[in-house]
Amino acid sequence: MYIVGFNGPPRSGKDTLAGMVADHADKQGCTIPVKEVSLSSPLRLLAYAMTKEMGRRLDGPDYEAFKLIHYPQFDKPGRQLMIDISERFLKPVYGPDIMAKLLLEDLKDFPGLVLIRDCGFQIEARTLAEAVGWDNFFLTQVDRLGCDFSNDSREWVSHEHQMSCQNNLGFDDLEIEAGRLYDRLVNQMGWVL
Repeated sequence: MYIVGFNGPPRSGKDTLAGMVADHADKQGCTIPVKEVSLSSPLRLLAYAMTKEMGRRLDGPDYEAFKLIHYPQFDKPGRQLMIDISERFLKPVYGPDIMAKLLLEDLKDFPGLVLIRDCGFQIEARTLAEAVGWDNFFLTQVDRLGCDFSNDSREWVSHEHQMSCQNNLGFDDLEIEAGRLYDRLVNQMGWVL
């Protein structure tokens, strides 16, 4: 299994870039399965259950809307509820890398390329890299003007195998970055995709 973690502030374009890399892999004739995932999926499921929103999708417009809805029973929006579940319950009780461990358990038999759209903590990146092998983990930092980590529990993450992408000029340039990333995985990292 190969893992690419996408790291950056909210709204920087991590999900979009991950989707473009998956599309690029398909166009290049990638011979292994490609899967896009989020470390925060367990948080989303818990928050949906707590707010009786179980019919919502885990990503896309449904999830984006959920983050903004204010839930009076908790006196906070869905996004803050998920942060509280993570930072005040899951991590203190089960360890700071619990989200990575949960994801690895879900992926234990997956034989392909995993694109993690929300790699936001150094300890998660380390846990993932140790599980699949340091050379089978790659990190992509996505930066965009006007986006930062204020009001967010995540942070910039680094890894010995990484690249930075600027997302300031639009979709065409981001697609070029997706191709550049894919080529780097194949040509420099030697991944057999």
